[in-house]
Amino acid sequence: MLRGHEGAVNAVAFSPDGREVVSGGSDGTVRVWELATGKAVAFPGPGGAIQNVAFTPNGSDVLAASTRRTRMWSCRFCGPIEDVLARAERTTTRKLTPAERALFLHER
Repeated sequence: MLRGHEGAVNAVAFSPDGREVVSGGSDGTVRVWELATGKAVAFPGPGGAIQNVAFTPNGSDVLAASTRRTRMWSCRFCGPIEDVLARAERTTTRKLTPAERALFLHER
């Protein structure tokens, strides 16, 4: 079971390769789920409740439309959580705090 949104999930879409799902919720967040593990990467949406989500046909980007606007992200964050964390640690000057890990990474 995929858990993490606070409130209703309004939209979901599979990646072209079927290994990930993107979801958008009434909580205004977008999550990319790794189906093999159930882990997710979460990030703030474009503002307001998310109404629609999609992967681009080649799977390289994620789009989300909210009640306020639409936003597109490069999907370089997609993939196994370990890879996402390794990329984040290479580009940041500090490690995530426990509160930040809970906010942005849904780990069981």
